[in-house]
Amino acid sequence: MQLEKVKSNSIFNADGSDWMIAGFVLMLVGYFLPWFKLPAAGLTLIGLDISEWLKFLPQFATGELPNRNIFYLPPLFLGLMLILWSMMVDHERGAAPRRSLFISAAGCLIALIAVPALEVLPLNGEKFNATDEWLIRLALIGVVFGLAIIRPWLARIPASWLAGGIGVLALIGAVLPAWLLYLSRSAYIFWLRLTPTPGLGFALHLLGTVCVLWAVVALLFLKSEDE
Repeated sequence: MQLEKVKSNSIFNADGSDWMIAGFVLMLVGYFLPWFKLPAAGLTLIGLDISEWLKFLPQFATGELPNRNIFYLPPLFLGLMLILWSMMVDHERGAAPRRSLFISAAGCLIALIAVPALEVLPLNGEKFNATDEWLIRLALIGVVFGLAIIRPWLARIPASWLAGGIGVLALIGAVLPAWLLYLSRSAYIFWLRLTPTPGLGFALHLLGTVCVLWAVVALLFLKSEDE
């Protein structure tokens, strides 16, 4: 099914692209708002900072908890979702090429949010250590940029596949951080005798995920109707 068939229906109007855009915006804005709050200690962590603070928990140092870089998945997966969405835009009849290029560039810029601090990078001739935990972040950033570069050669991928990929990324990008946030909360209660609470940013991220999933499900549902 070509995307232009869907565009005439509701999915790529009020019930489709608008939901997708709203979801992406909520995810991005939510990442820079509080995800983790310790009111008793006066500590509030946004999504961007939560990984750096949680590394001080003994459970992270001993490997009892998963890799804290899971908290960098939201911007990385959002970048990937935008690249896939730009490929969906390419399916639209009469769509301006600069529109998909703009979406693709936005995805690359958002992925750069997860770039490790310069002081941890071997910029002075040091060798890369395969155990460095930030390597996976660099690898995923490379995937985002690589996909953006080869995007024109992937134009034959069906729109439904691209939508499904967006849905899977949105779901994983919400479930894994939520799971680690829950485990981290238990660790804080055990070690600090403090009870953290989820913040507004985390709620907005989940809401954005719901919006994106709604748009994806609606697109796939309409596709099955057309067939």
